[in-house]
Amino acid sequence: MNNEQRQLSEYLHKTGLSVGCTKHSRQIYEEICLSSPNLMFLPNAFIRENERIKMIQEQFQQEYFNQINNLNDGETKKHLLEEGFHIAKSYMTKIDTKLLYRYSKQSLSWSIENGFFIDHKYCVKQWSPDPHSLSLIFSMLKQYKELNYFLNSDKLRLDRVMFSTTANNPSHLSTGWHRDSVGNRIKIFIIIAVSGSVPRTDVIKSSHKDTPYSKNIDLLRTRADMNLDGNFQKFIGSFLSSYYKTEPEAPEQNESDCIYLDTNNFHRSYLPSMHSKGNKTIKDGTGMRLKLELEFMHKDCSNFSIFLGPCAPGQSPLLIAEDSINQSELQSIDQECYTPVKINSQRMNLYSINDRIEKNLSQSTTIKRI
Repeated sequence: MNNEQRQLSEYLHKTGLSVGCTKHSRQIYEEICLSSPNLMFLPNAFIRENERIKMIQEQFQQEYFNQINNLNDGETKKHLLEEGFHIAKSYMTKIDTKLLYRYSKQSLSWSIENGFFIDHKYCVKQWSPDPHSLSLIFSMLKQYKELNYFLNSDKLRLDRVMFSTTANNPSHLSTGWHRDSVGNRIKIFIIIAVSGSVPRTDVIKSSHKDTPYSKNIDLLRTRADMNLDGNFQKFIGSFLSSYYKTEPEAPEQNESDCIYLDTNNFHRSYLPSMHSKGNKTIKDGTGMRLKLELEFMHKDCSNFSIFLGPCAPGQSPLLIAEDSINQSELQSIDQECYTPVKINSQRMNLYSINDRIEKNLSQSTTIKRI
């Protein structure tokens, strides 16, 4: 046990978190973050060996499944409960898909100018919708009953709205099999545009039912060189298929499709350039997928998981114009995550998990805290 692990162990015992603690999970999260934030950056597996944390996360998992069970669309509900994955083909209208493409272009320029653009320097680029486009996007998505259910949930919090592109380039860590290790969370991908050999999402269906805390099997994505080794990934895929008694699936994804993924499922980015079986016509960078991403997670689970791993919640700050959100229709927008700011003298709200706020304020030269 290293020094940081010893610190964490002593802290958990001192506060009673390791033996039948009756405190609410959010109190635990706040106490650890405020008193010893460095301890939250320890490897997930060590933190979640704690029996109290296991019990809390199992409670989150049950509450999450209760919310999915309330979905009014039988097909989507069935797949999310049983498989943790669903593709609604041609879900968005062509007109709305074209509008999303327009909003993505407008938002790209705005995000670059205001410090909301993320270039991961390999094949993924991400950017936030600009405030005007965001309001229009919400109005559009509410017209689709499944999306409206998530947007209007008072139990599941909206933790991300972001445009992103994925290129057919194997230098990409998410090509390794992994689960996000933050418990059950729904990622929704709305496919806006595709080209060439399209990157896809590969998934081990039904592995989302597994316990939400880390186990040894979750430590598969630990070395970058292994992630990019095709033979290693083939071995891991075979192991997971045997363990969960199901074959990986990477269904084709086209414009206007809507993809629902429970990230407690084992999944990865499926890049054709890594699976071409000698087909020389498929080259790096010749395929692309543009999508709008939304993430929904149980509010307390999100707070609890904020520092746990590279896929933790709260990594997508948004600027929301004042009075542009009808809270009664978008209950998944958590006003506790609002921070009043000014951008070019206009009053807005920065919507972000607290630990991300200072970083994003400091990166922007145009945003000022009120």
